[in-house]
Amino acid sequence: MKRVLAVLGIQAFVFHSNFLKNEKKHVRLNEEELQKIEDALEKQTSAEDAETLATLQANETATQEALSAAFELHGLKTVEGQTVAEAVEALSAKCTEYGESKNQHSFHKTDGKDKQEDEEVENSADYAHNQVFNEDKFKTLK
Repeated sequence: MKRVLAVLGIQAFVFHSNFLKNEKKHVRLNEEELQKIEDALEKQTSAEDAETLATLQANETATQEALSAAFELHGLKTVEGQTVAEAVEALSAKCTEYGESKNQHSFHKTDGKDKQEDEEVENSADYAHNQVFNEDKFKTLK
């Protein structure tokens, strides 16, 4: 009630009651006092609406910038008049495409066995580590 008192520029309300004991007390306001309250509420609402609108616009701008960056990163093109929901759907479809892709070029699959060619070379008598040390060959190299 302090705010209403401040808007009306008065110190206290004068409460009235009827003759019946069960009836609640009430305050009587004239048209001028009601208009003051209405104007104060409208100013407050306008300020809150402006703040809310500014916050919404800032959020929308941030969302659009994030979506544009994501589209650019993934090579997608934005469409004029595209809604946020449509943009998110397009990104979702791209994520699904990536998830279903079998192209895993950076991951090498292995079954734990070496290739047959490598085994043949390593087991070959010509392979360097399979050579028997020959002192005669060593002496001629000196």
